[in-house]
Amino acid sequence: MAKVIRIGKVWYSDFRQNGKRIRRALDTDRRLAEIKLRKMLELREAVHFGRAAQNADWLDFKKQYLEWAETNKSPATLKCERKAISTLEEYRNIRSLDDVSPVLLEAFKVELKKSGLAPATVNRRVRAIKFMMRWGEKWNMVTAQNWRAVAKFREPKGTLLFYSPEELARLLGVCNGPWRTLCLLGARAGLRRGEIRMLRWVDVDFAQGRLHIAPREGWEPKDYERRWIPLADDLRAHLLDIKRNAQTPYVFAQGEHRETIGSMTTYFRRLSKKAKLTGNIHTLRHTFASHLAQAGVPLYTISKLLGHASTSTTEIYAHLCSDTLDTAITALPKL
Repeated sequence: MAKVIRIGKVWYSDFRQNGKRIRRALDTDRRLAEIKLRKMLELREAVHFGRAAQNADWLDFKKQYLEWAETNKSPATLKCERKAISTLEEYRNIRSLDDVSPVLLEAFKVELKKSGLAPATVNRRVRAIKFMMRWGEKWNMVTAQNWRAVAKFREPKGTLLFYSPEELARLLGVCNGPWRTLCLLGARAGLRRGEIRMLRWVDVDFAQGRLHIAPREGWEPKDYERRWIPLADDLRAHLLDIKRNAQTPYVFAQGEHRETIGSMTTYFRRLSKKAKLTGNIHTLRHTFASHLAQAGVPLYTISKLLGHASTSTTEIYAHLCSDTLDTAITALPKL
């Protein structure tokens, strides 16, 4: 049974949900604390049953979202999102989810740019708020809005980091167990970090020789995309070898233990440093695409394998196709 309890001068919520005790500071006034507790319970019930919560409170939603993000996002991403939220709250007093709109976010974006922040930093903070609001829409806490209307600032393109075949071999040389699986899924199939962690054995079709990435209950890849990725020979052999001793439904696992997104990120950096390399897990995905581009695979095909919604995203690998472009010119008819 949900109730409020007093600790010192502050009233706290006290109830259990899914076996977890939920205790949150509410207010120094008992009456206001009880009102906030009722709103908190209505919000959680709306999330659970998929019902719309009328005038969802911003603070309650923020707590709910950050609880979800703590278990689904890396520490670095979570830190970035917390900074974006605090910056937005400094810019405008937000009371309900309805207060956040594309118009507000556009003005917020311009204000951040005026403050001297780099375009990439502004884009990251705006993107974090847009992502957060889309989750509010998925949870039926606010009416869906056109977040695509908030365009990002153009960013200067940096150097694309990827591993050469020799560097990838060096990295694989220091990776054992599930970490070798992680490297191969990233560099030979182009999977994102979250896709690697959530890949199940039922998603591996050995008969057809391909991996299946698709949304499912409780998890979805970026942009809800669905794609099939052919298995490279070395990846297929590795997966067949480790499947014999699999103890969980998930491919990336050590026995019955599964790493969190944060621990995956942290430990991979240690492995890359041990191999005298720089980069992160996403560098493996860049490696997959870069090797294909260097081999002359068309950018459109690469974009489908990566799950890009538009080939414009894949154009960062275009400079690696120079040999193919040079050869294309020779196809012009003679005059």
